[in-house]
Amino acid sequence: MKCLTYRSSRKDGVYLYLLESSKLEDLPKDLLDLMGKPKFMLSFELSAERKLVKIDAKTLIDKLLDQGYYLRIDTALEENNLLNEDRKRRGLDTVKNEKLL
Repeated sequence: MKCLTYRSSRKDGVYLYLLESSKLEDLPKDLLDLMGKPKFMLSFELSAERKLVKIDAKTLIDKLLDQGYYLRIDTALEENNLLNEDRKRRGLDTVKNEKLL
């Protein structure tokens, strides 16, 4: 199965995976608002045996077949952590990831 990968134009560390047959305009509006204008990165053949970085291929396949897309947010980036986003809104300092464990 052919998989397409996009990155967010709004936030670093936010990636969208789609089946080749899927269309961006068919995605939920909230998802597109989060992504901004998705920037195409690459396409690749996806199989359960394929080794991927930061996601299990079988999980990705299941999500793609179930909902037609998969959104990956790198929480290792402290600014993408929901707790830190809330802290910023409140005018508080962000918490380093190692303190969240």
